[in-house]
Amino acid sequence: MDLLLRAVAGAPLPPGAQRVPTAFVPRGSCGCSDSVLRLPPPVADPGPARLTERLAALLPPGAVRTGEHLTVLAKAVDSVVDLAGAAAAGRPPDHAGATAALLALYALQAQPEGLRIVARAVQEYVQQVPAADVATARRLDGCVQELILAVVRVRQVANFGDRWRLRSTVGAHYDLSMALLYNRRSDPRDLAVLFLDLDGFKQVNDRLGHAAGDELLVYVAERIRRSLRTGDMAARFGGDEFVVFLAEAERLDSIADRLRASIAAPYTVAGQLVRIGVSIGCTPCGDRATADEILSAADTAMYQAKTAAR
Repeated sequence: MDLLLRAVAGAPLPPGAQRVPTAFVPRGSCGCSDSVLRLPPPVADPGPARLTERLAALLPPGAVRTGEHLTVLAKAVDSVVDLAGAAAAGRPPDHAGATAALLALYALQAQPEGLRIVARAVQEYVQQVPAADVATARRLDGCVQELILAVVRVRQVANFGDRWRLRSTVGAHYDLSMALLYNRRSDPRDLAVLFLDLDGFKQVNDRLGHAAGDELLVYVAERIRRSLRTGDMAARFGGDEFVVFLAEAERLDSIADRLRASIAAPYTVAGQLVRIGVSIGCTPCGDRATADEILSAADTAMYQAKTAAR
């Protein structure tokens, strides 16, 4: 841009390519972090102790770790050790058991870089397993490759299911748009709007990671959809906020109560049981002239409900 402005101003510029200095900045939000680019310097000696140290990066933060988390870690480490031992001895390795154990550990946080941490840690461990001959070395290499591919394959299938759930949410958004733009059979004054803001979502998102937060939003959206009547429409408004358009401005309190009860029921996210709440603002459309006025009234009612709950 600086060169362009100088050229516009008439400054002489030499012909040729102009290269902008660049720097690589890893972003954890897209699965790129220090733990992905390189494993931190090890503290434990090579062997199961170092494998435990590596895989412990997948555990929740120390303040929220439980005995169950450590049991999952120990089972994952034992499964990899047993797998490598079987391959080195020429016995059939238990890929299915090791895959399940590693995925259970990964699910504790389900961060984007988790699968890469698993792959690096397993590869590092298997590489230091003594091989008596070339055939044993090949069995160990094939064993670790098959294990990593199995873990990634299972996660891809799960991600495919997540995409189908997201597709249903996008379809609901489309139905909402069509209803608002082309439905001329009902009087807009008979409609009502609910503005929903999740309580406690940020804490879950911060503790378990953004992937878990996205998963929780999908579950919330499905519960909202199931709590509505025929003709009602819901859409995610942004962040952890949802808007519901009701075909009739009747029984707002009972509908709001049904939504609160449904959303407040516990969820299993990233292998953990979590609970959240919701603050709901209700407003009939009435004679308000614009969509902004309707949403503003519902938003104000929601904040009044949130303040009252606090």
